[in-house]
Parts: sequence; structure tokens; C-alpha cells
Amino acid sequence: SGPQAVQQRVDVLNGDAAASSSTVSVPAHGSAPVAFHVPAGARIELRLSGGDDLAADDDAWVVVPAAASPVRATLVGDPSAALALASAVAAVPGAQVQLRTGATYRAADARNSDLVVLDGALPGGTLPASAGVLLVAPPRLPGGAVRGAMTDARVSDEAGASPLLAGVDLTSLAVDPSVVNRLVLPHWMTAVLSAPSGPLLAAGTVGGRRVVVLAFDPGSSSLPQLSTFPVLVANLLAWTQEWVPSSAVAGQPVAVDLPPGSGATRVSSNGQLVRTLPKGRGTVPLTLTRPGLYEVAQTRTAGTSTTELAVNASPPPAAGATPLDLSHVAAEPAGGSLRSSWAPWLLGFAMLVLIVEALLAARVRRPVRTVA
Repeated sequence: SGPQAVQQRVDVLNGDAAASSSTVSVPAHGSAPVAFHVPAGARIELRLSGGDDLAADDDAWVVVPAAASPVRATLVGDPSAALALASAVAAVPGAQVQLRTGATYRAADARNSDLVVLDGALPGGTLPASAGVLLVAPPRLPGGAVRGAMTDARVSDEAGASPLLAGVDLTSLAVDPSVVNRLVLPHWMTAVLSAPSGPLLAAGTVGGRRVVVLAFDPGSSSLPQLSTFPVLVANLLAWTQEWVPSSAVAGQPVAVDLPPGSGATRVSSNGQLVRTLPKGRGTVPLTLTRPGLYEVAQTRTAGTSTTELAVNASPPPAAGATPLDLSHVAAEPAGGSLRSSWAPWLLGFAMLVLIVEALLAARVRRPVRTVA
């Protein structure tokens, strides 16, 4: 935002080791990119050498995703009908898949899994107690409804900014509408892919779980033959496991999912405990005021899930379309809502300003004299 162009050296650190250093020319009132190579799983700090007039943003942090995080998945369904989906899930790097039928599935399978895929089944009529759930052609939809068959299942609309559809082209998807049930989505779900007769793919968060619903079985469509099918499945798995974002702005809350059965969630920085979120289920806000890298660890029956959070002084510059937030469409924050509206406060403040201005005008008003 300065009035003159500057040259600035930017040092890139991976942990305590220097990764690279470069000199960047920034135009007046402008910006310039900084490009560098780092390995997967790196914890990056970018530092302006010598600083500038605003020291608060002379450092920035980035968490580079690991190449593959292990995901313990349980797929419940008819082995012959679920073969295509089971193969796609097993092909995702880091995925460990166990197969169950409706008769062999137990509630303990969900507690010991990161993701439960229910293909044409909903044991007990309720969502399983796992961090991620994928419902495929469900016979029932908790909080919503499953109606009769669709009359038109052609793809007519998609949420292009959805992380579920990143790198996915489903315009050529062909599915027999007679095998697709019309879904009435619960209030906490958002349609990602739709046909004229209703949603084909939707997602949302409830009770600390990330839930995706696919209205049809992939085996009854052309989906397994599409080149983007493996990408779609990988996106679904990745999104269901993002229980806390990878970046945040200092002083602004982010939502943390606490799935059923999870214990305490601990937030640490440089090995020092900063915050402890209570165990339970739902979605809670987390606000960190100091920029830096944080480790967030959540205890679960299946084992401790650990991720890293980069907190910076200001948000990164926008690039492209704003991502569609599917994770907290209807979050149930404990101890305060993340979606509080400022409209009533702003309206009240505006009314107060008008009243004050009217009073001041009345005090300074003087009689007008007419000179003949």
C-alpha cells in the first residue's frame, strides 16, 4: 500500500532450516508473488529481511499438506454392488478400507474409523459415530427425507467453488433417473451437484460429523467410467477429514469439529499448551490472537488425530472464486455462535448517529433575519 516501489528480500524457513531466499520487486500500491519449492508436510515461515514500516506482518506462516494422511475407512454394503466404490476408496493414498455387510457391521466399527461409507444402508436409522460419513443412495436421510424416483437426473447445476468438485468434470454424467431417489436435504446440508428433479450430491456438518450424500449408487451410472471419478472420491475423503482449517487470521474465530466420541482437543505452539477445547460433539469456535504455527491434537477412539494450523496477521489475498464452505453450513457452536449478525447493531448505531445530529442541529440553529 506504499506510494513507492520497493525491493525486499524474503527468506523462507522450513522449521529452523533455511529453504530459500529471494529479492522481490513490489510496485507502488501493488503486490508481487514469491515462488519456492518445499516438500510435502513442511512448516513454512516467510520473513521480510530487515522489516518494513509495519512490523506486525513481516512474518507469515504456511502449512504444506502432507502427501497422504492415513484414513481408516469402513464400507458397509452389498460386496458385489459396492465393488466400484470400494476400489475407488482403496485407491486413495493413505486409505485403509475394511468391508462390512449390513449383518456384520457393528457400532464399534464406526468408533474405530475416520470415515464410514454406507452404500444403500443406514444401520439403526442414525448417522454413525465417526468424523466422516458418506451416504450412498441412502434409504433414509436423518433430518431430511427420501422421496420417490427422479424424473430427470441430468446434471443441471453445480457449485463450482466446492472443494468436493475441485478438478472434477461431471457434465457428461449419465444416470437412470428411475434408480435415483429425490432427496429433501436437512437444513444443515448444501447441494453441490443438482439435477432438475433434485440434488445428486450434497454435503454439510452436523454433530461434529462431516457428511456427504450421493443420491445414487455409482454402479448404476456412468460415474465409474469417468476419468474424474477417482478425483471425486479423493476429494470426498479429504473433505470429511478436515475437522479444522489449515489457516486462520489472528483474532478471528475458526470452527473446530468435535465428532462423537472425541476427547479433549489441545492446541499447542512450540510445544507449549495454549488452549484446550472440551470433549463432546458439535462445532466450537477457536480464536488465536498471536500469529504463528500451532499444532491441534484431538483424541479419538480410533487414535489421536493431529493437524497444524497457520495463523497470520491478515488474510491471504483472494485468488479466484470464493470457496463454498460446506463444513459449517449449520454448525452448532458451543459457547457462542460463529454466525452472529451485525445488522441489528449497525442499524442501532446508525439511528443513534441520526439522533445526535438532529440534537446538534437544533442547538446551533439561529433565527434568520431579513434585511429590507
